[in-house]
Amino acid sequence: MQRWELAFLVGGSALLGLALLGLSMGLDAVLPSLRTCLEEDPAQLSATAACRSLSDWSNILPTAGGPMTLTVGVVPFAAGILLGAPLVARELEHRTAPLAWSLAFSRVGWLLGRVIPVAVLAVALLLLGQANESALVALDGQELGFRHFGLYGPIVAARGLGVFALGVVVGLVAGRVLPAILVTAVLTIVLVLAITFGSSELQRAQAEWQVMRDGDWATVHMMWDSGFHSEATGEIMTYQEAYERYPEELNAMTDPDDALEGWEPAALYLPADRFDDFVLMESGVYVLVFVVAGLVALVLVRVRRPT
Repeated sequence: MQRWELAFLVGGSALLGLALLGLSMGLDAVLPSLRTCLEEDPAQLSATAACRSLSDWSNILPTAGGPMTLTVGVVPFAAGILLGAPLVARELEHRTAPLAWSLAFSRVGWLLGRVIPVAVLAVALLLLGQANESALVALDGQELGFRHFGLYGPIVAARGLGVFALGVVVGLVAGRVLPAILVTAVLTIVLVLAITFGSSELQRAQAEWQVMRDGDWATVHMMWDSGFHSEATGEIMTYQEAYERYPEELNAMTDPDDALEGWEPAALYLPADRFDDFVLMESGVYVLVFVVAGLVALVLVRVRRPT
């Protein structure tokens, strides 16, 4: 009964993944050739048709690719809600579940038979996460980090599976498709906000003040505050404190690498090497939701009365 949802959501995820791979391949083909045009003779960028075409594509591909990469952040939640919530709720609403329960060897087996085929969703989301990683690398041309959190890698699949299991539980309780979808969407928003808040607080607690040298500002992904470090005493003074103490000197500054006399620019940030730790932690939370919700669903399907 889920074949149309599976075809649309899983097929859509696969098509989006293919489009992202095409974007990555296109950028890998266009950008090196465009650099060659610029290095050999900047004037030929507009003088030759080939270089003009490369320049046009270098503008078109990133413009189209930006929204596509951001869409990957929404796909796992949408797929989990629209596949999980109606999975059992539709059969309860149409009153086909009681008949199936009477014919099945066990209700648990009946539920597993409906959930297992949706494992193809996990495969599709894993592939989508990998495809988006290639596209993001091609677009940014630099190491990925906290700015791209949740947009690539296994966390995409973990989010989808966690929300899917949550939707199955809600569908078992609600027994109606539309209410199940709406309640699952609300619970998903609450879950995402709670995880985001907890992760942000943990990141802030583990951030460290570091002196910033020339060019460091461009490499920091997760900055929580900025200020100055005293060369003589080691004291840290935030920008807010600096404005209160030295308003005229601060207003005269035009470059983030500038500093007050006797002070160095500093920032409170989380090192880039902590990125994988937070991806693993959030993925673990969604996997835990998947396991707990799955166990709850197995209990509910055994005790739920037909309606």
